[in-house]
Amino acid sequence: MSSLFERIYRYKQSDKGHLRHSRENFLTEIFAHCLEFDVDFQKKFLKRISCDKEYNKFECKTQVYVNKFLIPDVRIKLDDHSIIFIECKVDSPQGKDQLNKYALFLKDNKVNNKQLIFLTKWPEKTANNEDFLGENFKHIRWYDIFILLKDSSNEISKEFSKYLKEHKMNKSIIPFTTSDLTAIAKVKETMEKMDGFLVQLEHILKDYTKEKIHFPQFNYVVDFSSYAL
Repeated sequence: MSSLFERIYRYKQSDKGHLRHSRENFLTEIFAHCLEFDVDFQKKFLKRISCDKEYNKFECKTQVYVNKFLIPDVRIKLDDHSIIFIECKVDSPQGKDQLNKYALFLKDNKVNNKQLIFLTKWPEKTANNEDFLGENFKHIRWYDIFILLKDSSNEISKEFSKYLKEHKMNKSIIPFTTSDLTAIAKVKETMEKMDGFLVQLEHILKDYTKEKIHFPQFNYVVDFSSYAL
């Protein structure tokens, strides 16, 4: 049987045929709800990101404008001493300099403890963010969230765990599909064909230029300097 959230998502709102809420935003809202109302999960999550300080007030909001340019997916405040930004991704790529902008904003914030969390489906490169926040920048995965939800007694969290499993976010290793393996097996053949194509291209272009042409995506250089027009 499908999870409650999978069934609800089938009835997502639309505007003139365009989705108003992507699965990524849908997932983020469920995640934030569980953080706010499942205290056990809340404490496990804070411990996972090394922010298990004592607090009386836990505030969790989504899509909050921290200034007119920055809108973190999730913003958490613990009393007046901690602030946490969470950028959630499922299948979409990082925005250009998106994490760096959050990191710079937090670095200039006067709150004692600040954290930037990048939450993704699979491992991703996160260059330069550590330079801004050091150990206060952490890259975690939905797999980690699935593990933290384990044995939760909260009914919504149980459905959330089930939903993550339905979308294969409960795995620590990236699974290869049959089509992936087929593509890998044909890489050598494809590269040989490409080499042949570039050799043909050399003969076609040699009458038009004496310059050297470089094909960076194939790490291939065609040198026409020895050919006379």
